[in-house]
Amino acid sequence: MAKKRLQNDLSQQESDVSEQRSGRLPRMLRWINRHRAGVLVLAVGFSMLVLVVFISYSRAESVRDWVTQMNVFSTSSGSRGGGNGLQGINYRSDGTVELGEYSVSVFDGASGSTLRTDFRLEGRTVCENKKAFDDFMRGNHRFFREQVNVTLRNCEPSELADPDLPLLERKLVSRINRSLGRPFLTSVEIQGYALLESVEREEFIERTPPADR
Repeated sequence: MAKKRLQNDLSQQESDVSEQRSGRLPRMLRWINRHRAGVLVLAVGFSMLVLVVFISYSRAESVRDWVTQMNVFSTSSGSRGGGNGLQGINYRSDGTVELGEYSVSVFDGASGSTLRTDFRLEGRTVCENKKAFDDFMRGNHRFFREQVNVTLRNCEPSELADPDLPLLERKLVSRINRSLGRPFLTSVEIQGYALLESVEREEFIERTPPADR
């Protein structure tokens, strides 16, 4: 008889647990439905937090090799960098610097064509030595390139077709220093400037020969 009573007790406990489990889900659904607005706010807030953390992390120097995918970060043996891991970036012994190669496209609405400028950028900076220059460019390389690109894209097509290179160089120095919030460039020189044109997405054709100075 004691054995039968124990079995009945166990069966009753299992039944109680099963009822608790079956009732837990509807109660949770009712609670979510009752606090729908709060749950939505929490979900949106959490999503925004994840997005902010992701953006902050993507800008961190530790993932520089991820955010600079546009052929600006290279550790290959064929890189033209000066031992800093940045392609085309080099501090020369005379204090001048190589600031990379650029190819910037601008759409000309008047003619329906796309103009592309190819050039190299060199110059002088306020950095006293190679280490200071390399450290600065490692942390600001992508931003630096963006400012160069924006400066060219803000030019009128006529300015690119018949460029006043000294004026364009002054614009670059002014915009980059202003965007950085501190002096960095003292002067720049545009080397190997070439203008190419594509009409209706056809292959680019060179309009002006490269101009070295």
